[in-house]
Amino acid sequence: MEPVWRIALFDGPRLLTPEGSEVRRFRSQRVAALLAYLCLHLGRDCPREELAEALWPDEDPQVTANRLRVSLTSLRHQLELPGMAPGSVLDATRAGYVRLRSESVWCDVAAFEKALKQGNPAEAAQLACGALLPGFYDEWILMERERLEALRTSLPQVVPAPLATPEVTTPVERRLPVALTRFFGRATEQERLTHALTEERLVTLVGLGGMGKSRLAVETARRLALPSVFVPLADLTEEARLGEFVLRALGASTQGEGDPLAALGTLLTHRGELLLILDNAEHLASEVAALTVTLLEKAPELRILATSRQPLGILGERVLTLEPLELPSAHATPERLLEFPSVALFCDRARQVRPDFVLTPRHTPALIAICQKLEGMPLALELAAARTRTQTPTQLAAALDESLLTLATTQRGLPERHRSLRAVVESSVAALDPALQAFFAALSVFQGGWTSEAAEAITGCPQTELFLEELTHHSLITLREDELSGTMRFGFLETLRLFAAERCTEKERLAERHASYFFALAAQVNEDDVRFFDPLEPELENLALALDYGWEHLQDRHAFWDGLTGFLAFAFVRGHHRRAIGYAERIAASWQCIPEPEQRFEALNRTLMLYNDLGRNDEVARLATEMLTQAQARGLRRWESEARMNLGYVANQAGRYEKARQIQREALELARTLDNPLVLVRALFLVNRATNPCGIMLLQSDPQRAAALLAEAEAVNQEALRLIGPHSRFHSILHMGLALSLFNQGRTAESYQHLKACQHWALKHGTLALLMYAFWYESSTELVSGSPERAALLYGAFCHLRERMGYSANLGVDEHALREHYLTLLDEETYECQLRLAHSLSLETLVAPRTWDELVAGKISPKIAH
Repeated sequence: MEPVWRIALFDGPRLLTPEGSEVRRFRSQRVAALLAYLCLHLGRDCPREELAEALWPDEDPQVTANRLRVSLTSLRHQLELPGMAPGSVLDATRAGYVRLRSESVWCDVAAFEKALKQGNPAEAAQLACGALLPGFYDEWILMERERLEALRTSLPQVVPAPLATPEVTTPVERRLPVALTRFFGRATEQERLTHALTEERLVTLVGLGGMGKSRLAVETARRLALPSVFVPLADLTEEARLGEFVLRALGASTQGEGDPLAALGTLLTHRGELLLILDNAEHLASEVAALTVTLLEKAPELRILATSRQPLGILGERVLTLEPLELPSAHATPERLLEFPSVALFCDRARQVRPDFVLTPRHTPALIAICQKLEGMPLALELAAARTRTQTPTQLAAALDESLLTLATTQRGLPERHRSLRAVVESSVAALDPALQAFFAALSVFQGGWTSEAAEAITGCPQTELFLEELTHHSLITLREDELSGTMRFGFLETLRLFAAERCTEKERLAERHASYFFALAAQVNEDDVRFFDPLEPELENLALALDYGWEHLQDRHAFWDGLTGFLAFAFVRGHHRRAIGYAERIAASWQCIPEPEQRFEALNRTLMLYNDLGRNDEVARLATEMLTQAQARGLRRWESEARMNLGYVANQAGRYEKARQIQREALELARTLDNPLVLVRALFLVNRATNPCGIMLLQSDPQRAAALLAEAEAVNQEALRLIGPHSRFHSILHMGLALSLFNQGRTAESYQHLKACQHWALKHGTLALLMYAFWYESSTELVSGSPERAALLYGAFCHLRERMGYSANLGVDEHALREHYLTLLDEETYECQLRLAHSLSLETLVAPRTWDELVAGKISPKIAH
């Protein structure tokens, strides 16, 4: 029986399809590694646990079991084509085992070893046409690679033949450049480009210089069953010679004084199918566009793929934008780091200049930092990798902090425009007219992107929309839709922003306008309408830049303090405590120097709210006492009420619940005398927050008094709900307060509805602090309901959000004792697994409700952690 598949692991994995084409693309590197493992154990029943351990060492077995199922499904879909019997290639009929059928698969490594055993070294040498699985660094692959390499070195030196393919009757003519380096990533982009070329006759691949457009075009052409000709236009400076240049690439020339365009049209008309790759067309965009239209009209079977920093602008042109390579996340493990194309590319190029370069766990933080600083730009990664000859990854990461633009190489074979990042950017910016260059430079004032409205307001340019379109057209700025606001946002790669900043001649004027714009945006924050928070979310970097500038230069302006307090309110609600704490600490140290009293107290109050969440109770008590003294001296009842609320919060955190309730009721009495519904709502909730634990503590000893207190807590919360608007941020916190009051009254079904309302509102509107607390309270209910596994999962979600935001979140519970309690209900492995799982699940999944039939049936003890 002839094998269905021929698979090469030398210089692979490569999969030869029944039609004769070669596939190197798999759903992920782990799927490719799975195929390799099964090939190296061809015909053997491999235990699933063994496969999971090989592919995901040191990871939780429950998680890896699911990953293995997904990877096996992907591999099965790729190997068992429509019409094939299930299991004809990938056999999993024996429970707990997986086998790649030897009768269905031929593997070059197996054939290599067979040839050696039969005493055919020449045949073995012909099969071993490269290193085993280059680019893979699993321990088992490294060991097998070393073993096979030792066998290869003893073989005669022959020119390896390609993997045998079915006979092709018509050879495909290709005039493509030969690459001397390996190609990484871009599987999705290749698929998109391949699909576009099958549907359209003209496709333009656009992107910034150094993004890998030419390489992707060539590698994609190799996969297509089309004659292909590559035409490098980068060095062509005479527009009139374009036709002649293309003719020569096709292996033809004009005779005498003949018209090259006419000759080209005649040649292609009778040529049949052809893919013409016009590479680096941006400096000849008009001429290439005109030529393209002419050729496509004359040659109906011609397809053209152009690579350029800008589209050609022709009717019927399909434009594909090439983005940077995928970056590793900040928490990527050393074992999975090479699954990211940016890391794999860097490591491969590093080994070219330093053969002993090995990715080790100690390199992980530095490699992540390098790839993130270089933003996945292939040329930048290659230039940086060249420095590993004399620098460690840690040294290189530190050097990149100084300047990205200094990255350069002395390696031969690279065009001048690709020898440094500065040269790449300069060649693009030089093509702009002076007004557009000045606008480009002015945009460097932004950090983290901008909207067209912000660009126009800050630069003052009346042609902002047109200029932004032009810069996008030239691949000098990026464009994306912001999901939260539904608006388009523009941005820079950091390399481009640094270059633009060097060219900016109006830095001071633009910095002040930038600060004023974002002060005004932050000052609009209104706690009774969370929609005012949404525009700030994508502007965190700009807000920080504006506030830093304002603190240094604009403290005498009311607009600065309004913007700062608005930002602190936003940060408090949205859980950006880590970003805000520096400003809060500055305010705490100098709040009495703020010129205008209302702004002084507002800034301090926002600081105290952040400090409360961060557990800085002693500082809150001191500052709130100062605030109370000054507010009473000035007769400012609102700030007296707010000061008492903060003091009551401290008492509550310390477990002095009766004292906290007394202080919060005093604050509420003051709030009722004000014409400020939001202050009243906050006071009502804090009374609820202090009254709930008072009631809980009396549930056993004085149930009548406990019932009265819990009813009071419910009543003040219901009153607060009636006062707020439909978009108030207090919705989630009030629903949570009601959930606690109702639960401890034994009204568990109503309590659960309010708890879920709190979670859904908090998730929808990004109030992560409230979501964190809601997870804590739900974990408490699950724990007492007899569901310790789900309780541990929700507790893990609470811990994850707490860590993410830098909270203290003093819950009045000894968490060490809580852990010990969990371990009386669960084994340690299950408990730790649930905590880790909470980090990997989406918040939407964690918020999804479970069946609470037991709650409705009243089977849960009416007691919850306060």
